[in-house]
Amino acid sequence: MGAYFLGAIIGKILSLAGLGSLLSGLFVKNKKLLILFIIFFAFMDTLILCQLNIVCRFERSFIFALIGAAIVAYLTYFIKNRKKSK
Repeated sequence: MGAYFLGAIIGKILSLAGLGSLLSGLFVKNKKLLILFIIFFAFMDTLILCQLNIVCRFERSFIFALIGAAIVAYLTYFIKNRKKSK
């Protein structure tokens, strides 16, 4: 189960959810807007993948996309703000 969880998170980090969250973490200055973008990119990633796959589990895919997008977005957001404060 642990290997599946890790693989799913890494897969979502490298997908549309991770890329969109990386860009929003770099360019967004407000935390509320960052959370909105995380949810948006996770939803779009899951929606596109479920359109391509007939046997899609939307809930599981959305949760993993949300976790992966949040990791990437917050890491870039905090690193960006840390460099600005120094």
